[in-house]
Amino acid sequence: MRNMFVIAHFGHGKSLLTDLLVCKASIIASQKADEMHFTDTQNDEQERSIKLKLTAILLFYVLSAKDLELIKQEYELNVSHFLISLIDSRVYVDFSSKVTAALSVTDGDLVVVDCISGVRLQTETVLRQAITGRIKPILFINKMDRALLELQLEQQQCF
Repeated sequence: MRNMFVIAHFGHGKSLLTDLLVCKASIIASQKADEMHFTDTQNDEQERSIKLKLTAILLFYVLSAKDLELIKQEYELNVSHFLISLIDSRVYVDFSSKVTAALSVTDGDLVVVDCISGVRLQTETVLRQAITGRIKPILFINKMDRALLELQLEQQQCF
């Protein structure tokens, strides 16, 4: 089992991404992903679309045979299934003691960043705290469509 902590600034797409991961684990239907906000468990969270407390979800994921072959070439992997505890959090200063506690039990961080807004101060603060604790981050650059549509960038310019 791996514990993963999701770090993102408000509006960078963390809730939708976690809902899509929950869909991939077959916990909710994909049609509900954008409207459900599965990790917003309290009524106030769902009504206001704001996270008020840490939420952990267990995800069971089975690799397809094709993906397993690709991964086996690079890593010595003997299993095709994984159990991931995904910790979804609110990343605000007044919540930092709970973030610190959650970071102490994680194996890695999923850092979600809006490609237009970039890394915001609180995301950077939590990320620095995670790196200091030797927690490996995975960067997820979100909302790439905004770069194409709003900034009129070509695909190659985005990279």
